[in-house]
Amino acid sequence: MIYIVSALHPRSGTTAMMMCLEAAGIPVVQSEERNKKLQKVNDNEYNAQKNNFYEIKFDEYFKVNFPLQYKGKAIKIFYQGLTFIAAHEYRIIFMKRDIEETRQSTKYGIRHNPDKYILENYEGLLNHTVGIMKQRKDVLSIDVVDYYDLITYTEEVINKLTWLDNKAVNAIDKNMYRFKKENLVVTA
Repeated sequence: MIYIVSALHPRSGTTAMMMCLEAAGIPVVQSEERNKKLQKVNDNEYNAQKNNFYEIKFDEYFKVNFPLQYKGKAIKIFYQGLTFIAAHEYRIIFMKRDIEETRQSTKYGIRHNPDKYILENYEGLLNHTVGIMKQRKDVLSIDVVDYYDLITYTEEVINKLTWLDNKAVNAIDKNMYRFKKENLVVTA
């Protein structure tokens, strides 16, 4: 079994879900090289991820038999990489987040320009990607989890993932949710 946490866009709650899987006892994949970038993103005013990114380098997506080298582990793969996964048994958690929260968390939180195409076509891309994964016989489950729900209704969300140990609830810190819709900067 390989556990995949995915999303259409960064800042969608993938790290929070990876923390849940780790708290539940599932080994997680991460790259020290990618985690070093964390130090460049964080400053005294904003800490994008207090632990790490739980990310691999994108060039790994293109390796033969990706991600079979991670059997028994949880790995974060952005949606573009899902088309490259080799046949195996998978459980996929696809994170989604309010589009404006995602945009502002990306722009102001990690100081990157959000992907305009993804944000403008969010629901269609989400439905298309999840639909493709549901058609695969090797995907045992695909659950779409809203970041707001994970932070606000943690226990209920974790309980719906019946295969996941309840220790996962211990990973969520409600203070992680910093770019809330009701607190966002109004933009034209």
